[in-house]
Amino acid sequence: MRSRVIVKCRKWFGYFGEKIMEWLHTIRYRAIPAKRTRNNLIEEYIIHERYAGEPYVKEFLKERTDKAIMNRYCIKIKTEQQKDTANQNRENYEEIGRVMLLRKKSLIDEATLIIKNDNSNLIYWKFNK
Repeated sequence: MRSRVIVKCRKWFGYFGEKIMEWLHTIRYRAIPAKRTRNNLIEEYIIHERYAGEPYVKEFLKERTDKAIMNRYCIKIKTEQQKDTANQNRENYEEIGRVMLLRKKSLIDEATLIIKNDNSNLIYWKFNK
């Protein structure tokens, strides 16, 4: 008899403990502003000037910015002049820029933004090894 009471009490204490923790996290989340709980991740896009004004590039960057706001990390967008196009013309794609993923100013990974020459306007990442 005594062991059944202990088991039931242990079950109820566990249940109430979990509920209290949920409420504490909810109150803490609402009390602390989102600016202070922001991630330290930064996605830095460097787009070539030739492609910076294209509508599909603007749409891609807008979608990435929306995702960053939802996930509380920062996006930086820069433009630069394209250096060499001779190598790209032989292949079936064009490089439109680079993207770097940084955390507290240290580089995590870097990728190249690629678009195919078949007018599909689909931008994808090619990770540098």
